[in-house]
Amino acid sequence: PSHSQAPVQEAAAPAPPAMPADFAAMVEVIRPRHARLAAELHDYVSLVRYAPPELAFRILQPLDADFPRQVAAALREVTGEPWDVRSTDAPGQPSLREQEQAEKEARLAQISATPIVAAALEAFPGARLVDPDDEQYRSEG
Repeated sequence: PSHSQAPVQEAAAPAPPAMPADFAAMVEVIRPRHARLAAELHDYVSLVRYAPPELAFRILQPLDADFPRQVAAALREVTGEPWDVRSTDAPGQPSLREQEQAEKEARLAQISATPIVAAALEAFPGARLVDPDDEQYRSEG
């Protein structure tokens, strides 16, 4: 009597992590393991090209000479893929920090333009709107 054996199923290899959708997402993906690198990418790097696994940026402040290699190693660690990371002199986008600052300033300008806020600012010369989340405006409790 022949016994039919069920085919042996090979264990599927774990799926590689998805590539981050954009540069901002890429910075957040490496932040848990590489906080300093993520902070430097956020504050001091102008994105020139993001096409995973390729990354090109312009460095806006002096960083380690091997900064691109450090970023490539961190990306390989978190995505499981080798990355081509280059520093270039080509013009790029404002840094993520500059973009966030510009958005915040645009929000404050929009709020300042509303009639009631504009009237309050006019009534109190020298007054200005501040970000309530800004630590420098917090009182000691």
